[in-house]
Amino acid sequence: MKVFVSWAHHGEDWSATQADQWATTVELFAKQVDNVDGLDVELDRWHVNDRDMDWRRWGLEQVRSSDYVLIAMNTPWEQRWRGTNSPTQGSGAAAEADALRGVFERDQGGFQRKVRIVMLPGAHGRDIPEDLFRLKRITITDLSADGIQPLADDLKERSTRPGGPAGADTPNPLVLGPDSLMLLRYRDLVRPTITSHRAVLESAGHVWWGWWKKFHENPQLELWESLHRNLASPPCRVALFDSGSATGEVRRATVTEVLVPRLDEFDDCHPFSPDPAEWPLVPAYYRPDEYNPSQSCAWVKLSAIETRPVPFLGRFEFVSQDLALNGHVIKDPEQLTKQDQSLWHIRPTRRP
Repeated sequence: MKVFVSWAHHGEDWSATQADQWATTVELFAKQVDNVDGLDVELDRWHVNDRDMDWRRWGLEQVRSSDYVLIAMNTPWEQRWRGTNSPTQGSGAAAEADALRGVFERDQGGFQRKVRIVMLPGAHGRDIPEDLFRLKRITITDLSADGIQPLADDLKERSTRPGGPAGADTPNPLVLGPDSLMLLRYRDLVRPTITSHRAVLESAGHVWWGWWKKFHENPQLELWESLHRNLASPPCRVALFDSGSATGEVRRATVTEVLVPRLDEFDDCHPFSPDPAEWPLVPAYYRPDEYNPSQSCAWVKLSAIETRPVPFLGRFEFVSQDLALNGHVIKDPEQLTKQDQSLWHIRPTRRP
């Protein structure tokens, strides 16, 4: 299968040394993928001596003809996607980004099957544009054959499973399955979180739980919408992870209402609150009012929070668009706490 690596060569404030280091990283990555049986990689650096090369046309043709496009994501490539780069820099990557946007606008399903985001050493998750959050992505920390193996397995999946689907037992990261859960992170920083919510629950019968999204975190709107759909088949549950607990305590809670994230035209997520009539159902320490707006980007109304933590470590695995994370069993709380996010899709592990 043909695999094209799209990358931006230079940032506007980069030194020549930085540009050389990034080029070396991208080329080493491309060579490792090209060494995988059945994968044929194209990289522009391998054609620098070709005469009369029209790089804009070449990039467009690679996007069109490749089975997969791997985006080596960083700030300069993100600028090409948004069109905010200097017009004197990066015309090749900008043309590739434009071609990919055309695929995106014509067929979003095909776009998601064709394109992968790769985070190479030196790149950051905050560089991923919000409208590309739904793409599969993988973080490569080791530019070796073993380091790129999860990506290689994903790319070769099409040759072993016609049509690309991963089979009946491979869940969709964007849709909650019958036994999977949304896992929400919390920590007792201001008040005892569970105690405060349970106090409202016991007095009023319900309590609102607000999701405090981290600044650069993917809002995962599709997953929230999936949770909302699950209300039609009660009981609908979420899991609550105490990131301050040494043992990684997790409790299940029953959901009766969901207020999904609200995105603007730029796919940015902004805090909001339930209807003012519902404010008394929010614990006092973060209850919104006219002078103190909400900091939460989504809400779930709970009718029950289990008293005892559930057996968790070693019993659940990630369901993720990040190929380096997907399917990994959660054996240690640090697998969660070291991630800069506050929401995960998990399911009971299938491994013995």
